[in-house]
Order: sequence, then structure tokens, then C-alpha cells
Amino acid sequence: MDLLNILLNNDIPKTEVKEFKINRLSKAWNTDVLLKLKGMGYNKATEIMNMSGDDANVHIILAGDAENIFKNKELQNKYNALTPAELIKKILSPGEINRISNEVLNLSGYGTDTV
Repeated sequence: MDLLNILLNNDIPKTEVKEFKINRLSKAWNTDVLLKLKGMGYNKATEIMNMSGDDANVHIILAGDAENIFKNKELQNKYNALTPAELIKKILSPGEINRISNEVLNLSGYGTDTV
């Protein structure tokens, strides 16, 4: 079957959601701390990749947060964070931010097995 027929006869797969275990917090709180992640769409990925500054990884996490945990106002108030980006920086370590943003990028098709 040629590509045109394959595309005409199938629907785009739903966005994959993957759980990411935050080991440091899981150990500290004696419970599995799982963040549900999803891939970004093309427009959001392009917008973030064109950002200047050091917060691209934080914005990748915000875009990939499948449950919008970091946009929760009650949680922001608890940790005295004015923005979702600030909340991420307060809760997660720099290494966790890097690993989680890499996972979102993989879910967005930036991994090695995309083509």
C-alpha cells in the first residue's frame, strides 16, 4: 500500500501520555510521585525552541504537563510561586528539569527513533 492510501485509511494516533517518576520526591515523601507527560505540537515546540534565555526546559515541561499540575493556583500559592515556571524551579532540581524536558522532547518526536 502506498503512503497516500495509508494516510487516507488511517487516523492520526492519539498523543502518547507517559508517567515520569520523580525519584527524589518519591523517596522523600515515601510514595510514588508520578508526573504525566505528553508530547508538544509543532507550533508550541517551534515557539519554545525560538525562545531566548535559560528557561526553555521549564517551558518544555509546562507544555508537556498532561495534567497542568504546575498551573494549579493552589499549588503555586503553597510554594509562593508567582508563575507556573517559578513553581517548577522551586519543586524540581535542575537535573530533574533537564531529564523531564528531555522526556517531553522524546514524546514530541525529537528522539532517535522518529524516522
